[in-house]
Amino acid sequence: MREAALVSISESARLYGKSRKWVYDQIQKYGISTHKSPDENERRFQLVDLIAHKGEPKSIGTPVTVKGDTVEVRTLTPEVTPTVTALLKQENEFLRKENQRLEGDIEERREREEQLRKQVDRLLLPKPEEAQPAPSEKAQSLSWVNATLIGCGAVITIILVFVAWVLPHLG
Repeated sequence: MREAALVSISESARLYGKSRKWVYDQIQKYGISTHKSPDENERRFQLVDLIAHKGEPKSIGTPVTVKGDTVEVRTLTPEVTPTVTALLKQENEFLRKENQRLEGDIEERREREEQLRKQVDRLLLPKPEEAQPAPSEKAQSLSWVNATLIGCGAVITIILVFVAWVLPHLG
């Protein structure tokens, strides 16, 4: 993943035509992460985070009065403006591609969810041809005959065991 455009507090204040205090307040208000680079003393943050909350800078290089103080805002040099614009375009393109990828992931998950629902329905709901018909009168009478035969077989077994036990003792 590519690193987004990092700007200093001063650079962002110039971009928005606001004071450094305003930028610090926005960072605090929206919980924007800042980073201190080892070779610089000033903290930097991702410009897109501020843009996400406050929108694109409306005017570049115009003086603004903040709480009674006039803040002198310098216009970005011609070398900086194309760089910032290029970084923002790259960031925009990256986010557009990431959005497309995530939308594709969502669609794939929806399709997979639908497949799983169909599998669950197939497993849980009986098929019409598998439904058990109500037993007929003939089947019910055969069940009764089977139960009777099993019962008789048990009685005969008990009698035979009894006879086998009594005969040796009679004798």
